[in-house]
Amino acid sequence: MPAVSTPAPTDVLVTTLPVATPPVPDPATLRTVLLTPSPYRSGVAAQLAAEGRPVHVVVPMRPTRLQAWCSDIDGAHAAALRVVHGWLDGLAAHGVRATGEVGDPDHAVALADAGAQAPTLAVLTLP
Repeated sequence: MPAVSTPAPTDVLVTTLPVATPPVPDPATLRTVLLTPSPYRSGVAAQLAAEGRPVHVVVPMRPTRLQAWCSDIDGAHAAALRVVHGWLDGLAAHGVRATGEVGDPDHAVALADAGAQAPTLAVLTLP
């Protein structure tokens, strides 16, 4: 049986690759995402106003199983849109810069969609 040779340590090629670091977002551009199906609450708005960051309100639709199965989600979308407008009006009254949208019924998907739009500092969820 022939002898097996192993390479000498000098035969090993070591290469270092540059590691790309993600850019650090400017703190002034960070925002807070509020994920809630609940109606407007002034106490929460006051706390958000004290932080001074823009807020993005995401209200997930809540269609019934029958509505989702029949793809008849117009009523659920309209109800969620009313909640979004309530939050936007209330936050504006407290001087908070806010945007909003109706989100996916799955809260995780709604949050992922909102987080993909802009750098996010904090996520608040209300029952």
